[in-house]
Amino acid sequence: MIHKIQIVTFAFLFSLSIASYATENTSHIELSQYDIGRIELNKRSDIKQAQVLSDESDAFTDKITKCAESKKLQRFECYCLHPKEITHLKNTYEKLIELYPAWKDNEIFWQRKDSGHNVSFQILLGKLRFMLFETKCPT
Repeated sequence: MIHKIQIVTFAFLFSLSIASYATENTSHIELSQYDIGRIELNKRSDIKQAQVLSDESDAFTDKITKCAESKKLQRFECYCLHPKEITHLKNTYEKLIELYPAWKDNEIFWQRKDSGHNVSFQILLGKLRFMLFETKCPT
């Protein structure tokens, strides 16, 4: 059986550019401190909540990617062009962590069937938290 993997790339798309920005513009930050463990989700209600954040971060990532490609800007620059979307994503993240405080700074992982195939999802919540709350856009 084909096992198709889809990884939520939101944190990855920005981690290198943001890590570079952060280390150039702030004290040294070790990104590995932001992910402390892996939690596999099995309950439908947990997966549904995680999927909301996944879908929103995917949509934002697509917007950033299109901006970077069409405007020839760095991803970080495109990220900073969307403060309302950042605020919305922060709120979604905070609501998820309120519901599931043990998930904070962990990698969450789940699978679901899609067109007869297992599709895997992953969110690195620590890196996402770093990006949303620790990274400051230039003013």
